[in-house]
Amino acid sequence: MNILFLAKFYMPFDRGGSEWSTRDLAYLLAHDGHNLTIATPNYGAKSSEIVDGIKIIRIPFPIKLTSPKDSVAPYWTNNIIWFAYSAIFCLILTIKNHYEIIHVQNNEFLPAAVITAKILGKKTLATFRDYQVICNLGFCLWHDNKSCSPKKYLANDFEFFYMNYVESKNIPKYYILKLAAIRAWLMQKILYYFAKKINYKIAVSKKVSVIFQANGIYNLKVIHNPVIISKKPTTIANDKILYVGKLSKGKGVDILFDALVPVTSKLKRITIEVIGSGHLRKMLDQSVKDKNLESKVTFFGQLDHNQVLDKISTSALVVVPSIWPEPLPRSVVETILSGTPVVASNVGGIGEIVKNNRYGILTTPSKEGLEKAIYEALKRRITFKKNIKKDINLLKNHFSKDVVKSYEQAYKESLE
Repeated sequence: MNILFLAKFYMPFDRGGSEWSTRDLAYLLAHDGHNLTIATPNYGAKSSEIVDGIKIIRIPFPIKLTSPKDSVAPYWTNNIIWFAYSAIFCLILTIKNHYEIIHVQNNEFLPAAVITAKILGKKTLATFRDYQVICNLGFCLWHDNKSCSPKKYLANDFEFFYMNYVESKNIPKYYILKLAAIRAWLMQKILYYFAKKINYKIAVSKKVSVIFQANGIYNLKVIHNPVIISKKPTTIANDKILYVGKLSKGKGVDILFDALVPVTSKLKRITIEVIGSGHLRKMLDQSVKDKNLESKVTFFGQLDHNQVLDKISTSALVVVPSIWPEPLPRSVVETILSGTPVVASNVGGIGEIVKNNRYGILTTPSKEGLEKAIYEALKRRITFKKNIKKDINLLKNHFSKDVVKSYEQAYKESLE
């Protein structure tokens, strides 16, 4: 098939899980004989090139990044001008190359795909890896599958965001951010409209499908994200606990640090490594000092993907203490495929990946729940590692060959 991927980021700008999943899916489809083109904003690379048999076309874009890990403010690709500009680019590209399928990898491309498909009579497919088209802040979804009203959005979601995700608070910043939140809410309504127009919708977990259907977007097929791990799992166990992810309230990292105090006081050899960045870093630094954990905790900030995988494969266990309903955290999949046990909150799509008491332990996102689960997982880590090693071929096939087959079937069905 001749397929066009529309992605907000693509290599070398592989910033995180969504980008790595897009890359793995493109690689697997190309390896299976499909003609793949990736259209993505140009943040400072060649305008076009072929990598691993995949053609990358970079859309002229005003923002240039000095590092592949740098971020771009969301409003640059979440506005009316971008929707129109990307639609024109997508239309010209599709006319020129006769794509059969337009596959949206990120929400900001939904208008471009739907408009192009409508004009040219093409078929669209979108993979939904987050809840942005349901609620752009999404804190309401932590407690209920249904998104909040505009009044609650400003009274609850925005206030929670401001209190927990904003540093250096002041009155001008408060009102500027509130106006930005209103603008983002309006853009979300536009994305929601176009999401409903997509011909074939993919949810990366059952939880994503449930939330979308509760909010009026139906007929989603569940296909897990692809994850390619070449490393072979080992049964060697050490005394290192690893956290990988954003240092934010939704990820539960502050709760994890509270749980680690009694763990490290009883298990003297245990150390903690933290990979990631975020607004809670200063608070966590202070927490480490207050709890006398300086000799136990090491912060690494952002690391290269291969470095992250190396850290995962050499850890006793990885802890994922998320509070928010994680769609399908790639870090959990990578951990298990690397042969490392997981302690994770049983929220969102995590329970679809972690077989409780076989690959690790599922728990509640609370200090008591995490503390108990970490103790238990450390005792049973060798058994968990052996279980993963027994199932590794099945697991690797599920997150590679099975995913590709499911997508190929989705493409065929969308063309019928």
